[in-house]
Amino acid sequence: MIDDNEHKNITIKDVAKLAQVSTGTVDRVIHKRGKVSEKNLKKVHEAIKELSYTPSQIASALSYRKNPITIGITYPSVDIDFWEEIPLGIEAARKQLEPFGVKIVDIPTHNYSFSEQNNALEQLISMKVNAIIFCAVNDYSSSAVKPPKNIPFATIVNKTRTKGISFHIGPNDFKIGQLAAKLASLYTKEKGLALILSPNASFTGTQERVAGFISKINQDELGVEILRTESVKGESDDEIKKNIYEITTKYIKSTPDLNCIYVTDGFFSAAAKAIIDANKVKEIKLIGHEYTKNIEHYLNTGAVSATIYQHQARQTYLAIIQMFNHLQNKQKAENSFIQCSILMKETFSIVNIGNQDLI
Repeated sequence: MIDDNEHKNITIKDVAKLAQVSTGTVDRVIHKRGKVSEKNLKKVHEAIKELSYTPSQIASALSYRKNPITIGITYPSVDIDFWEEIPLGIEAARKQLEPFGVKIVDIPTHNYSFSEQNNALEQLISMKVNAIIFCAVNDYSSSAVKPPKNIPFATIVNKTRTKGISFHIGPNDFKIGQLAAKLASLYTKEKGLALILSPNASFTGTQERVAGFISKINQDELGVEILRTESVKGESDDEIKKNIYEITTKYIKSTPDLNCIYVTDGFFSAAAKAIIDANKVKEIKLIGHEYTKNIEHYLNTGAVSATIYQHQARQTYLAIIQMFNHLQNKQKAENSFIQCSILMKETFSIVNIGNQDLI
């Protein structure tokens, strides 16, 4: 029987002695690298269990510095308010993993182009990174890239239906689409005529939000009628905002009874501006997604009723940490949904924005 004080002094040499193997064999078992016979593997595990041995963080850090891990990440740095939070998550993960010698390489793209994203993915592969995390710009974002089988891929923010992805961390888009429908019903007091504006309609997440919004209205009889779902074209930030403003203005003029607009992502500011310019702040309730620098003003004036914020810095941080653990432990990583927050006039001051929940 070994007491707690003795546990603190247990070393890899003690494990090797009890298992009657070399310290190198114990090291290979602990860090899951190199070949070890089934017989020795069993002996080492039994010795570890008997001694209650736990590798120290310092020892693990030194081990990984000898065989450093590089994680690549790419995302479309287009809409500044939304995508500028991704580097905050990267930096938080970088600080967390720095003792382990982990290198994080980020290559942002400058539009929502499928081909540009594939170029970034190919560049990361050519740099021989150990893993890649990316935000898919459409259903088949990685289909044009044939990643080596030894490089795990993961997605954040928007998932892809492409096979071979190790895991995804992001919002439950169908559920937050349903939440948006409920908010629309509450703000219009179950007498709504809603226009759905859908930028980035090729995003899997966008499609699921629209589906969730429509299904909630139809299933629960929320008293909201859908006027139309409009896909908003554009690869650049400015182009998308311009098109949203013009489409919103067109429907405000042509549909006097319009009293609700749902923008399926973070480009709601352009719709808010159109509502203000048309002097329809009191008549039209705007539901959107995410945080922008001017959202507090829009919430206070009523131009925006509410948005659903997905904490993209946190999901980036969690994805990098989970990928490191996946590489370290060789265990299958699991998909997970990020908890979202509702930003409205009454809740804005109590929601953690950006990296506030990572500090």
